[in-house]
Amino acid sequence: MRSPRAVTFAALLAIIAVGFVLRAVPVLGNPWPVGDGGLFYTMVGELRANGLALPWFTSYNHEGIPFAYPPLALELAAVLESVTGMARSDVFRLVPLTFSTLCIPAVYLVALELQRDGDPRGSARASASPAVRGGPRALFATLVYATFPLAWEWLTLGSGLTRSVGMFFALLATWQGLVLLRRGRSIAIVATGLLAGLAALSHPEAAVFVLLGLGARVVVEHSWRYLRDLVLAALVAVVVAGPWIAVVAVRHGLAPLADAAGGVGRDPVASAVVYVFGFFLASPLPLAAVLDLLGQVRAIVGRRPYLVLWRLAVCFLDLRFALVAAVVPLSVLAADGLFGVLVPALRTGVRERRGALAGAFLAGVASAGLVVASLLTPSVFLAPHVALAAPDRAAMAWVRATQPADRRFLVLATDTWGSDDLSEWFPALTARSTLDTGEGSEWLAPALRLSMAAAEVDLRTCQPSALGCVTRWLDVHGGQDAAVYVPANGSAYASGADPSAAIRGRLLGSPAFRVIYDGPGAVILAFRGGAAAGARPVARAMDRETSGSRPIIGISM
Repeated sequence: MRSPRAVTFAALLAIIAVGFVLRAVPVLGNPWPVGDGGLFYTMVGELRANGLALPWFTSYNHEGIPFAYPPLALELAAVLESVTGMARSDVFRLVPLTFSTLCIPAVYLVALELQRDGDPRGSARASASPAVRGGPRALFATLVYATFPLAWEWLTLGSGLTRSVGMFFALLATWQGLVLLRRGRSIAIVATGLLAGLAALSHPEAAVFVLLGLGARVVVEHSWRYLRDLVLAALVAVVVAGPWIAVVAVRHGLAPLADAAGGVGRDPVASAVVYVFGFFLASPLPLAAVLDLLGQVRAIVGRRPYLVLWRLAVCFLDLRFALVAAVVPLSVLAADGLFGVLVPALRTGVRERRGALAGAFLAGVASAGLVVASLLTPSVFLAPHVALAAPDRAAMAWVRATQPADRRFLVLATDTWGSDDLSEWFPALTARSTLDTGEGSEWLAPALRLSMAAAEVDLRTCQPSALGCVTRWLDVHGGQDAAVYVPANGSAYASGADPSAAIRGRLLGSPAFRVIYDGPGAVILAFRGGAAAGARPVARAMDRETSGSRPIIGISM
């Protein structure tokens, strides 16, 4: 008969396998990173070109963005590409997949520490015995995390390169910070600080995750010893991240870091909506959210507020990352809702001999429900994340090879002009500027960032097909040498409903625009200027120098 430890290990491996499959399907099903990632793609190339030393600025979109982003994950990608010869696009697929999967066992460590001896508080008063009776709860919490879509969707995108690495180290830092409360040993202080420093070196939100998770613990425990130990751990983290902070401060001052920190979302109304309803809408079977609600009620009634306070802190103090970060306390609360509320209630309703079997059966049904819900999630099988297709990359390669370096482009893709993935990849693959890409603006001065955001809002008022509005917007922000890029002809962003079709048709019929490319992936039109709108329409055949869908190579404006 297998030992409980072996059974637990096998169950954990099975959960990790399920989580890996869910994460791998959209990633490995595309030859390009899903979603966004253009800024980091450019930064990794610049690190390689600079011998892994940090450049002063990134060339992305030619906005003068300081190269102040936490560099650890970017350096890791640059080293992997250099050492293995792997295509950078594959690095941006496989590294997020790997680290988002590694987050699953990291969550198990956090949940196990919190539920040691069945105490969801993970209190210092809990037994320090190595025998852990909270294993089933920790396993179920890990399954919730492994299958909950919000836990991994953002981590597996191309931009998940930094998020996934940062989240992995943040989870380990939180785990060691919880161990520190129970043991109070110097090794735990050093481990917490080291891992927190690595998290800060990977992603800005990762450091916030650790701060909120362990800060909420300090509030609940009222332990001066624990506060002292965490302050010492924070000093270790500063030492680890200090060289990067010093380089940024010497080159640019602390303004870029402060500006990026100021971009953390804080909106009490939106936070309340996310806290109450956000997780119920994340899956077609909101089983985990229901169990989480039961766990919250039990925590409040039982005066064990830590996990609820942590969940609140994430939603109200870091709204931008809340739907990812809050899944961790949600998972542990869901396990407590199952094993602390439903299973005991079921056992009281049956004979004593059948109570254990009934509880095990309920846990099995809940686990199966989580897996089924995850398989039905649209982002996994029914509607995978969109990634650049070969025609998209061909159109961008044509822009890079033929268009003037100072020409700026307005990219009109999907139904969120200015905040779509195609626009974010465009500067990375074309080495040209776009007029409507806000990626990286959080590292710019607030006045410039707000100006760019206002221009983006103005552009969105033109959707879906207000041609005169687009023309006026280009007159103000683009100038005579601008061009418009619209996905078409096999683009991954012009399939299905094709939200860009309406504006594309109006652009093709307008005398204010002239087609310079109508080939794989896109239609590209040079902007003549708003004054041209009153001119007599010119036949499209005369606007092109070739017929069919071949690009017009020799035209530059």
